[in-house]
Amino acid sequence: DLDTFYANGPRLGAVTGWANLDAVVNFGTGQLALVTGRSNDGKSEWVDELVLRLMLRTGWNAAFWTPENGLLDHSRKVIEKLTGRDFVHRGTSGVQPAQYALCKRWMNRRLCWLDLPFDQLRLDIILERCRTMVRKYGIRILVLDPFNFIEKENNAQRSENAWDSHVIGAIRSFAIENDVMVILVAHPRKVEMQVDGRRRRITIEDISGTADFGNKADYCFCVDRDDEHKVVTVSVDKVRNKLLGTRGQAFFVYQMAS
Repeated sequence: DLDTFYANGPRLGAVTGWANLDAVVNFGTGQLALVTGRSNDGKSEWVDELVLRLMLRTGWNAAFWTPENGLLDHSRKVIEKLTGRDFVHRGTSGVQPAQYALCKRWMNRRLCWLDLPFDQLRLDIILERCRTMVRKYGIRILVLDPFNFIEKENNAQRSENAWDSHVIGAIRSFAIENDVMVILVAHPRKVEMQVDGRRRRITIEDISGTADFGNKADYCFCVDRDDEHKVVTVSVDKVRNKLLGTRGQAFFVYQMAS
């Protein structure tokens, strides 16, 4: 294996087409990417756009587990991002029927959703269903959004932080064993203001729970929206494999229709 690796060189990661982010990091399978940010700062929207860009450039298929979103609403967001148009259509504005039909065919071939009732949100059920999707649909990207919807199974022998650490380790093992890039979205705890009253930047240390979120992840991204300047900063706080990038920042603005 080492001889083959030496002869062929490392497998380079995929890029997104966002020149500002591609200059900092690229994306490989068999990795756990952690994304955090304040509530309503747009981390899930950024993740959706990231996944679609990787899918369109690589041919990878993807699966989403997004219990905070209804399946219809999340499908709407995907179509808006694919077309760059508002889903609500009137006349020549919005997503047109031919565009809608094309997006629906593409989504049917390339995307799937894990939809579980709230009494079946245990880690073992989620990962087993995801293994089935890997085998059946060739999934290469899996989004778990958000972490706190995974049911906690604490007992007298395991603290809450120890359980969180176990879950993160199990998800990373799943990524490696199935050669899948797993994107895990985790909410931060309440973040204090700076002394001047302004919001400070979110870091991986702000994630609610164990420090192993940052320790065990291969990538760590922090999404921070500045409403005053209408700019979103995505800070790359960790890239474990130096062949896949380094620490840095990329700046974005939102196109509100999509």
